[in-house]
Amino acid sequence: MDDSKDTLAQALSHAPETPFGLDDVRDRRGRVEQRRRLTARIVGLGLTTAILGAVVFAMVSSGTREGTLASGAGGGLPAPSRTVSFGPGEFSYQRIRIGVDFTCSDCGVKQSGVVFESWWALDDSGRIDVTERNNYGIHGGTFAPGTFPNEGDLSAFPTEPDALRAFLLERSATDGASPRPEVTPAPDVPLEEGQLWLAIRDYLGSTQYLNATPELRAAMLQVLARVPMVDVQSGTTDPLGRPATALRFHAYDADVTVFVDPETDDFLAMTERFDDGSTGSIVVEEAGIAANDHARPQGVQRTVQSAP
Repeated sequence: MDDSKDTLAQALSHAPETPFGLDDVRDRRGRVEQRRRLTARIVGLGLTTAILGAVVFAMVSSGTREGTLASGAGGGLPAPSRTVSFGPGEFSYQRIRIGVDFTCSDCGVKQSGVVFESWWALDDSGRIDVTERNNYGIHGGTFAPGTFPNEGDLSAFPTEPDALRAFLLERSATDGASPRPEVTPAPDVPLEEGQLWLAIRDYLGSTQYLNATPELRAAMLQVLARVPMVDVQSGTTDPLGRPATALRFHAYDADVTVFVDPETDDFLAMTERFDDGSTGSIVVEEAGIAANDHARPQGVQRTVQSAP
């Protein structure tokens, strides 16, 4: 069984009573990658990934995908044409759909997913309303100031892309606040690029950091789009058919596509296809700033429009 299958199987066997989610995939993938480096098996993976990467590149170059590829990899995103203010008494809102399909025969659980709405305020109050859940560890509720569930205060994160890039790399270092495994994401791709991706991924539709504001998410995506391993493709659509800019790359045993709103630079969706055929997806069905913890964003306060 390959490493991706081992990752999914271990997650289920080690915590049989705990619902499984994409956050678990990310954490265990990092540990698997670190062990693979220590045992020198990264060489074998490198040959396989190089072949897959060449196939993906050939598909893009031959025009089999919709949209226009930016000149060179890591081409960057245009500055957002519209930004949304967020202040005290308002709520950062997201409606998110997450799904995972497993291919391993002994996983036990074949699918995992959740649909929920989140309202988060600057005083760390808010509400989470879970409407669908299948083997996924998240619970709803209303939260008083200072009690909203997240994994840390993000107010110190800069939103200027160059400053944010340096900040994330410092956090990702072995002695940083959020150290990452020192494993390159794919053959001939520098370690630093993988560290940036693993750091940024935490804030894109993750249940860990629902306190990431639209402005911070846009800055994260601007940083990701400048990473050389990333192909920036404009004029395409996301899984719901909404206009999007696609950021495509292969990293850590998966083909990844991140979809960005071309007007606000906010996060629309992400799809992952692992080398063993397992798939994962995150779709933000709507996002923006709401007036209270039972309202949805209105008009120009939306940073992600709902599907037509």
